[in-house]
Amino acid sequence: MDKNEEKYNETEHIEESNQATEETASSEAQDAPMTDEQQIALLQEQLEREKKEYLFLMAEFDNFRKRVVKEKADIIKNAKGQALEEILPIIDDFERGLKAASETDNAEAVKEGMNLIYSKCVKFLEKNGVNATVEVEADHQALVARIVQNDVSIAILPEPMVTTALLQNDTYKVALNLSTEWDKVSDQSLVMGCL
Repeated sequence: MDKNEEKYNETEHIEESNQATEETASSEAQDAPMTDEQQIALLQEQLEREKKEYLFLMAEFDNFRKRVVKEKADIIKNAKGQALEEILPIIDDFERGLKAASETDNAEAVKEGMNLIYSKCVKFLEKNGVNATVEVEADHQALVARIVQNDVSIAILPEPMVTTALLQNDTYKVALNLSTEWDKVSDQSLVMGCL
C-alpha cells in the first residue's frame, strides 16, 4: 500500500469517526434536551475535529506541492544532463577533425569531415527542438514587412530600417545596437542597428 492510499484510508477513517460522533451526538440530543454547557462542549469537540482535519489536509497539500516542485527540478536536471551527454560526441568529432585538418593537406577530406560533423550537430539541434536553419535576406524592405507580420524573430537591419520596423511593430526591441557597440571599440562611426 503506498502513501497516497494510506492517507486516503486515514481520511476515510476520520470522516467515519466524525459521522459516528455526529450520529451519537444527534441521538443523545433527541433523547434528552442538552444544557448550554453540553452544547458548548459538543461544539468545541466538533471544532477541534475540524481543525485537525483541516491541518491534515493542509499538510498533505503542502507535501504534494513540494513533491511536484522536486519532480519538476529532477526532470529539468535530467534533461540538461542528457543533452550534454548527447553533444559530447559531436565535440569529440570536432576535436578530431581539427587535429586531422592540421595534419593533412587534403582540403577536400577536411571539408567532407566537417560537413559530416555539421550534419550531426544539426540533427542534435532538431532533436532538441531547435531549428538550425538560418535565412539570410538582403532586401531590407521585405525584411521589415516580415517583421511587421511577426514572421521573423531576429533580424539585422541598417538604422533607418530599425526605426521603421519599430514604428510598425512595437513588440520588437533593439537587442543590440551595433553602432553603439562599434563606437565603444573603434574611432570610426558605423551606421547599423540590430533588431
